[in-house]
Amino acid sequence: MLQMQDPAPEVRREEAELLEVPGYSAFMPLKDPSHAIFLDYFVRDASAAICCHETIQQDTCNAVVSVGSAFPSLLYSTLLFGALHKASNTHRDIGRQQLDIRIMELRASALSLLQADLHDPGHANSAAVIATTLMLANCELHFDPDASFWRRHFECASLLLADARRRESDEPDTIGLWRLINRLFSLLEFLVSLPAPGPSKSMPVVSKAYPEELPFVESVGVIDGNLACSQDLLGVFTWITALQDMRRYSQDFDALELGQLSDHYVAVNASELVRIVRFMMARDEATPAILSDELAGQCDESQTEAFRMANCVAHHIALIFLHRCGLELDREADAVKSSVASIVQLADAMPKHSGLHPSIVLTTALFVAGCEAIGRARSDIRSLLQGQYEITRNQSAKRTLQQLERLWELAPDDSNTGTSWPPTSIAWDDFVPY
Repeated sequence: MLQMQDPAPEVRREEAELLEVPGYSAFMPLKDPSHAIFLDYFVRDASAAICCHETIQQDTCNAVVSVGSAFPSLLYSTLLFGALHKASNTHRDIGRQQLDIRIMELRASALSLLQADLHDPGHANSAAVIATTLMLANCELHFDPDASFWRRHFECASLLLADARRRESDEPDTIGLWRLINRLFSLLEFLVSLPAPGPSKSMPVVSKAYPEELPFVESVGVIDGNLACSQDLLGVFTWITALQDMRRYSQDFDALELGQLSDHYVAVNASELVRIVRFMMARDEATPAILSDELAGQCDESQTEAFRMANCVAHHIALIFLHRCGLELDREADAVKSSVASIVQLADAMPKHSGLHPSIVLTTALFVAGCEAIGRARSDIRSLLQGQYEITRNQSAKRTLQQLERLWELAPDDSNTGTSWPPTSIAWDDFVPY
């Protein structure tokens, strides 16, 4: 049997090198100096896991460091993310055991400090506390194999953020932190809003907040540097969420008249949204999409092309949802199979990186395509997700493949599942393909 080389000396050498180099941690109020390495590690390495580009990474680190010096809860949630990232790339040897102890210490400190902030009237609604809850949600989604508590952190952040917006909270010293909050929250909100392939415990709500006008298509697509898709496409996803809720409402409440009206309304608007998405795709083919202001002039040709590929993937995600959830087409319909094949092709062609690259958003696309995949596409998606996990060490990629394997077992290629999956006990409420 092959013997793996003990990586403990290498682990200890890396930690020693970090301690010898003065970094941000030298200016931080740390209870235990041994935790200092994880802030420098976050700035140097771990932060790349939640950023599509170096410019966003720098803005993220500047925000965390500047505010973390005054708010220990944010500091320790960031230290925890750094430690978990390091653990995901470390063998389980004696060095890993010490790392696990530090992770437990950091998690306990972050949660106790957050609890204290939430009970402090002066801090409870601050940007730092909102950022802390979002960072803890990211810790779970990226590195916890079960990831069962992230939604509570996200819902806490949602409530605090809504209150801050009602109060028109303006903290000029934390503008950079608000940019970070908006990036983290908008991504999680986007993922949570995507239709699940199975039933959800949450009840749909008929809301006045549903969109009334169809999305406006810009003359030139502008790619959001955080979500790696064109900004006008986000309006389509808002509609997808609304249409899915309307269809569920008519089904769950068994209101015949409302159901007929809702089904017709959903189908008509879904057809129009398909036309809009295809128009966006034709526009981007004729005039390539440009990057948003935060990335303008910051990307080389290969990076720009990767963002454009990710944008094209997002268009096919939208088409799959519109065809399956809006128009209720069978997964064997040509339009559905075409989008699944396009996502697989684009994901395979896109260069893969552990961070600072739009390829980190592929897990979401591969899950959406995997839910509708049949035949060879399933094995292709399995291979791509396995590769995604090996490169990023993101536990979400691993969980995503596990969920797909369970779905595929329920509906083999030769089964006739129609337009929906068979009844399943798979829980979707605490799962997002991050």
